[in-house]
Amino acid sequence: MHQQKVKAKVLKSIESNTTYLGCTFYLEDETWYRVQNSTLDNCSFRSNVKFEDLRNCTFDNCGFSGEFVLDLSKNSNCCVQDAFDFTFLTKLIISKKNLHELPEEICRLTFLKKLDLSYNNLRELPKDFTKLTSLRWLNLSNNHFSEIPEELYSLPSLEWLSFANNYLPEVPEEISKITTLKKLFLSNNRLTSVSPRVGELTLLQELHLSRNQLSQVPCEIGRLTNLDCLYLSHNQLDSVPRELGNLKSLRWLYLSRNYLQDVPQEFSDLVDLRWLYLNENVLEEVPFDVSQMSSLTVLSLSTNKLTFLPKEIGNLKSLRELKVAENQIAEIPREVCDLQNLRELDVESNVIRHLPDEIYRLKKLTCLSASNNELSVLPKRIVELVSLHQLSIGGNHFASFPSQICSFRALKHLDLSFGTYVDIPPQIGQLQKLQTLNLSHNLINELPSQIGNLSLLKDLILSSNHLQSLPSQISKLKRLRNLALNNNALDSIPQEIAQLQFLSFLALEGNALTEAQLQFLEESLPHCEVFLGVTL
Repeated sequence: MHQQKVKAKVLKSIESNTTYLGCTFYLEDETWYRVQNSTLDNCSFRSNVKFEDLRNCTFDNCGFSGEFVLDLSKNSNCCVQDAFDFTFLTKLIISKKNLHELPEEICRLTFLKKLDLSYNNLRELPKDFTKLTSLRWLNLSNNHFSEIPEELYSLPSLEWLSFANNYLPEVPEEISKITTLKKLFLSNNRLTSVSPRVGELTLLQELHLSRNQLSQVPCEIGRLTNLDCLYLSHNQLDSVPRELGNLKSLRWLYLSRNYLQDVPQEFSDLVDLRWLYLNENVLEEVPFDVSQMSSLTVLSLSTNKLTFLPKEIGNLKSLRELKVAENQIAEIPREVCDLQNLRELDVESNVIRHLPDEIYRLKKLTCLSASNNELSVLPKRIVELVSLHQLSIGGNHFASFPSQICSFRALKHLDLSFGTYVDIPPQIGQLQKLQTLNLSHNLINELPSQIGNLSLLKDLILSSNHLQSLPSQISKLKRLRNLALNNNALDSIPQEIAQLQFLSFLALEGNALTEAQLQFLEESLPHCEVFLGVTL
């Protein structure tokens, strides 16, 4: 193939089959380039450069002002060995290449700052890996490591290290030798212990230990005063050390899916904490003074054994999300309505009989989930929640359709499933921003024609009712994608349904439709899957 020659030019792109002599490149920072069979001599790169292919390319006496990145994971034709001649590389990505061992030649890349070896089959590293003294960022996640290679303990600049999704049984005491570490990812391993010497990693900002088999964590973690994020979810913890209260910089704390019955009172000292996840434990009460945690924006206590919420929860003025679903709470204290920044309130699956009358004060509330409780009425002034986008109140004890619902003009998602509704009022058509409507498992025998006014509706779930027919106005739901009509009493489908050209899912099991009607649907809606064995 003819080799063109370019000399002493300022360029914004780079091509294959070209010889460049003394050129200056300003390449697009967000563009990934594929170049083959090119030679570059005495050239200068004045921006970050990113390549997916550099086969048969040479760089002689070239200068680089920014990062030089080579990503071999995006090109199945590239051989890993192709990378090792580019000793000036600063970032190399060799993920998803089915590597069982790492070639020794990688140790020649002494300028390397970032190395991604994720999603391979590696069990060890080459002995000369210690020569990569510039390495700051190393991703070894999703491999087959059963121990942390000792070569890492000699890397003087390492700040970011991931062994997520491997087979590590412990965090050894030698981890303390990597004193430069700022972020350490060890989630999804087989950890049963963490060395107390992890507390010597005083620069650590993030520590990820979720999805392991830890039954305890060392109190020395409390010495990590720069720690910003601590992930301990999905373990076997029945307690956590009180020294966690010393982590004054902590903003994210994840303790969900453990066996915690109690939490240290010292948690109240975490005044900068913003996200606290304690869901799926066995807490019987909120065991610390939440009123001190003035910066908290998300508090998740779902799936515990709480029977009440303390009134002091109303002091969390920064709170945006309060999640207490799946507990045994009988009453929401009115002080919750003092949370003027609250966007999401999830109280599903409790034993709540009444929502507080003052709920109208939550002017920023966008999501209210109160399904599966003991509710029989809604507060009159709930209609003042003008920002509400999502409302779930299925599985309660409303005798009739709550009239206030039709006043929520901003509503996008409405769940009224598992009730005893027989009639749906025509005013449902006023909810013209609605995208999802779930009326399944009720006693509805007829839909109002105004259902056709819901022009933005994408999902309409009417399973397990007593419907005998559908209004022809359903054809106006031009954006409808999913329509569940299974387990009703339908003996016909309006022909206008053929106008729903975006419909992709139609469930009809458990009706009295004829073969001819089903054939009509299949012919009229060629892009729609008609399901006759699906229950929603």
